[in-house]
Amino acid sequence: KENGVCEECAPQACQGYSETLPCVDIDGVWTKACESTCTAGHYLKENGVCEECAPQACQGYSETLPCVDIDGVWTKACESTCTAGHYLKENGVCEECESDTNCISPGTTCATNGMLICTLCEYGFYLHEGVCYTCDSSCETCSNSTDVCDSCNEEYYRTDEGKCELCDPDPNCNTWTH
Repeated sequence: KENGVCEECAPQACQGYSETLPCVDIDGVWTKACESTCTAGHYLKENGVCEECAPQACQGYSETLPCVDIDGVWTKACESTCTAGHYLKENGVCEECESDTNCISPGTTCATNGMLICTLCEYGFYLHEGVCYTCDSSCETCSNSTDVCDSCNEEYYRTDEGKCELCDPDPNCNTWTH
């Protein structure tokens, strides 16, 4: 003060700011100043006040980050990685993964196509890189390729190459390898 006596500055609500700084003269009143950066979840308005960001549904995201300007509205941003069972779409939104209907044992990790990575497929399908593919119609079962069969459907026989060939009316083809 002018008389040389120290007085405590007037308090100021620094809601959303990270800390309080030394006093400043605000309209003739010595007031505690607020930090010029806002804490996470707040943004700095033109008048120097930190305001809480608008909430955003971060469904499928692992956490909320600092605010971002989305179409003129300061909004809480979502983490760029998705939680288990979700995948990140091109528009930046986490979407729940779908399960392949031919998968009997889906994992919790999603492939880039939005499907849960499979570990075991239904009968008549084979697993390749977490995806179930249909066996050839002549195959009863297959394991590594569409047309290389482990066993054949009725009326087919399995060749040494793993192909299933149709039995013609040949009398020597009366036993089929399944």
